Order: sequence, then C-alpha cells, then structure tokens
Amino acid sequence: MEKTHKPLVRTARMNIRLTKDELDMIINKSRKCFHGNKTRFLVAAARSYDVVAKVQANLDIEKYSNIFNDITTELSRQGNNLNQIAHQLNTIMEESGNHPSMKKVESFFTVILNPFIKTYISTYNDFKEKYSRVLEEMIKRE
Repeated sequence: MEKTHKPLVRTARMNIRLTKDELDMIINKSRKCFHGNKTRFLVAAARSYDVVAKVQANLDIEKYSNIFNDITTELSRQGNNLNQIAHQLNTIMEESGNHPSMKKVESFFTVILNPFIKTYISTYNDFKEKYSRVLEEMIKRE
C-alpha cells in the first residue's frame, strides 16, 4: 500500500522589506530551483544555513585580521626606523663633507645599523611563522 503525503499547511506569515534587487534575486533563484515557489526557496535556504560555520568564520576573520594588523603596525615601525637610520647616515655624511671618518662609520654600524638589522630579522622570522600558521589553518578549513 502506497503512503500518501499530506500537503503542508502553511498558516504563518512573515512580512519582510527588501530592495528591488533583493526581491528580483529571490524570484530568479526560486524560479531556477523551485519553479518559482519563493516560500520553498527561502525555507530551503534557511535550513541549509550553518550558524556554527558562520560564527566560526567570523571568529577566524577577527583572529586573522588581528594578526595582519599586528604585522602592518610592525612593518610601519620598521619603515620608520629605516627612515631614521637613513636620516642619521645623511647627517653624518653632511657633517663630514661626504668623507666621514672610519670611527664615525664604525660607530654608525655598531650602534645604529646592526641592532636594527637584528630586530628586523627577528621580526621577519616571526611574521613568516605567523603567516605560515594562518595559511595552514585556512587550507585545513577548505
């Protein structure tokens, strides 16, 4: 004996406001998917919406944004430091008539440039590690 399905009786109503473009999109998609039945289309879309995945995606975006903001801030600092180094080197050259003494050049490299380079390399390696972790996490999610 074959089972007969009772048709759904929908008595609840929902009023929503849409732009003309949004309404056209819903109508067009419902035509393609459900022969124009907007109710079936919207109910199916709501059922397929994964709230947990959306929340996780938002948390990921916030986490990755914070990492990239930190990187951007640090790169700005490094650029500022590099500009200051160039300014100091230009000052040394001007004061010595473009012929600085070896003592001044050695002092410049020892006191200013070497610490900057060490900090830059450390920061670069830290960024590389963070960037790799972010990429690995993003690849795992796909």
